[in-house]
Amino acid sequence: MPLPDANKKSPRVYTNLQNKDLDNVTFANIQATGNPINVEEANEDELRRLVLVNLARLVTAGEWTGLLTAGGSGGDFNAELPGQDLDATGTDYDRYQVMQFPPWGTGTTYNNGLGKANVLFFPFLSPKDGALTEIGVNVSNDTVSAQNTFIGVYSDSGEGVPDTLLGFATFDSTDQSTQYDTSLSATITLERGVQYWLARGQSTAENCELYALSSTSNNLPVSPVDALTTSSNPMNALETVSTATSLPSTIDPDDLQPVLSGNGLRPLVTFKW
Repeated sequence: MPLPDANKKSPRVYTNLQNKDLDNVTFANIQATGNPINVEEANEDELRRLVLVNLARLVTAGEWTGLLTAGGSGGDFNAELPGQDLDATGTDYDRYQVMQFPPWGTGTTYNNGLGKANVLFFPFLSPKDGALTEIGVNVSNDTVSAQNTFIGVYSDSGEGVPDTLLGFATFDSTDQSTQYDTSLSATITLERGVQYWLARGQSTAENCELYALSSTSNNLPVSPVDALTTSSNPMNALETVSTATSLPSTIDPDDLQPVLSGNGLRPLVTFKW
């Protein structure tokens, strides 16, 4: 149904978005279509169409994102992470420690390491838009034999489980040090405020420890369990039931289970855009 008294031809909004449906149109699509657009009478029809499409998208997605910049201030306090590098002329704080959450607890500890060839998954929200140029970790206890540790990023299925591998970094498990990988397996492009999954895997089952948050810092209020338990400590992590010596390209939720041991500690990982 056309807008009242509007020209039926849409040179911008409907032309650019005509092959998309409300289930897959994104904030980036809306932003690219509407930015820049002058606020003037000549653009009135296209401005109304842009607002209409974005409103329909938000109702469908159950979220709120502004037309030109994400988010807005409401009645409740909503802290956001900085979306740009800080102090570029000095220290240049251009890395984001995405796994250091929540902020309470007893600080860092050694990750128990996998000691097995399962893949672990940890949810996180991206603090920034764009493609990653680097992923960093600290190997706190190296292995004796040759082995690689993989840190990957997966999209979310929309149902709160990891879905598709976007790319990964590879680290030398025999090198006890802070390591940064700038040769990622693929271009990993993230959208600010969207949930993704960080994955940790290994090329063998030999134990390799990474610096991680302690179990006290690790737990979130909600963890999947099969029954009320007082003898185990559910983590805010999932793991594959099947073993794997590489990161799978896609994840079947039927191959996932909750992590009920110290293996679920959140590894300290940095991203750089």
